[in-house]
Amino acid sequence: MAETIELYQQQLRSYDITLEDLVRCSPRHRDTREKLMQVAMTVAHDPDLLGFLKNYSKLPAKILVERTGLSNRVLEKGRKYIIATVILLTDPNLSVLKRFTKIN
Repeated sequence: MAETIELYQQQLRSYDITLEDLVRCSPRHRDTREKLMQVAMTVAHDPDLLGFLKNYSKLPAKILVERTGLSNRVLEKGRKYIIATVILLTDPNLSVLKRFTKIN
């Protein structure tokens, strides 16, 4: 388990995110959390969006605004949460961590 957490931290660091950042920026309201989770699933299940995230280490905000209908402000405030969730959704080595989250 410790190795899995270390792997996750390494991947987060490549996007300039720490676990402490996630604690601070995680949405408090359930509806916001659900919306950001939907954005993360959109990115995780679209090869073009996922490729953009991996190649440029940032979210394709303009495309996500169009596809999700969320404002750029909401996406920017939830950027770290979205990226952290995409990492959990797409890396099979982190499946153990998914059991401790509300990610299916």
